[in-house]
Amino acid sequence: MLSQYDINNLPQILSGHGDWFTAKLLRLIAKSDNFNRSQLKKGFPAEVTLVNEYQYGGEEPMCENCGSYAHHTSDCIYSFGANPQ
Repeated sequence: MLSQYDINNLPQILSGHGDWFTAKLLRLIAKSDNFNRSQLKKGFPAEVTLVNEYQYGGEEPMCENCGSYAHHTSDCIYSFGANPQ
């Protein structure tokens, strides 16, 4: 679903350029919280990976429970068996 144009122009797309499905999807992913991003990744893994690499420099999420880049697994509210995935 990702085109080379989408990949090469990701900063412009995230800034509002484009009204096609993938452009809107990439902006949605960029604005999503960690739980919803993990859900989006199930259907659009390449798109989520691209946005994660752009926003977080390709780092892996710190939290294994919810995919957060902001907190560690030990600090996750889902640590006690309420895994959202």
